[in-house]
Amino acid sequence: MKRVTIVILLLLLVGCFDSSSPDWQLTNTGLNYQNVAVNFNAQTLVNCSDCRLKNTSQHSPQGAVNFTGLYQKDALVAAYGDNAQLEVKIPNDAGRTVFKVLAKNSAWQLESESNSFALSEGEVTNITVYGTNYVILPLKLSKQRINYIWLKQ
Repeated sequence: MKRVTIVILLLLLVGCFDSSSPDWQLTNTGLNYQNVAVNFNAQTLVNCSDCRLKNTSQHSPQGAVNFTGLYQKDALVAAYGDNAQLEVKIPNDAGRTVFKVLAKNSAWQLESESNSFALSEGEVTNITVYGTNYVILPLKLSKQRINYIWLKQ
């Protein structure tokens, strides 16, 4: 009886630890779903049947603003942005948070009314917006535009 109890306890303990990696990962090379790179130019993801991509574009005097939202089960999970207005927009429960991207003393900053985060091209940055964690990867930073990917954690 003791052996059976010990085996059951060990099985329960093993079940408590999740050894798998998260399905979504944003690394310095881009966004992956189950270790497969996400193509934001596609309509759907081959390995995610409940995912879809939705593109929106706006034109302004500063240039085009393109935003591709990646939805899983109709929830916004990640986005790709190409923005000539040097902004990163993150939709959330409060509407949306708009971060300005500014060059200060040869360093890039992601700034909202109350927060500021350091940015570097090709490096992942963790931020928190209204209690929700996001990871942002600036793909290209220049004084004319920003290309980025963000992932909701």
